[in-house]
Amino acid sequence: DLWLRQRRTVQGAFHARQLALYRESMEEACRRLLDTFRDGEVRNIHHDMTELCFEVLARSLFGEELPEAHALVAATAEALHAFHHLFSQWVGAPGGLLFAAVRGLASALGRPDFVLEPTLLPTPYARRFREAVRALDAFVATLLERRRSAPRGEDFLSLLLSARDD
Repeated sequence: DLWLRQRRTVQGAFHARQLALYRESMEEACRRLLDTFRDGEVRNIHHDMTELCFEVLARSLFGEELPEAHALVAATAEALHAFHHLFSQWVGAPGGLLFAAVRGLASALGRPDFVLEPTLLPTPYARRFREAVRALDAFVATLLERRRSAPRGEDFLSLLLSARDD
């Protein structure tokens, strides 16, 4: 029942007309990127696709370019990547045994759902990730406050903010 109610509340964001607007925005972003290509040039496709995805998501989800968010998202992604790299090395080493022991103990104590949140570990990588997430969260909170006070229109966030549950 809850899922159905929630689905009905946000259904407008996925209406065919709305999806067509998202598609148009994606096509425009792709055209802009393709217009920068030159015969024979070498491109960093990872960079190009990251930029394209950011632009498409920002416009479709938030209805604006959000250049100030670009650095925050990039910093968070880099911090996550560095954290994940270090954590995967740690879990593959003796830390993995400790992690497995904690999971086993939690299960034995009747709490198989207990999860040790690795980003809370007192490491520089975890701290950097938490700081990046805090900065991104603060930006999103400010964006939401601004958008609640001045609704826009056809983007996903506007539709979610205007959605009402009967």
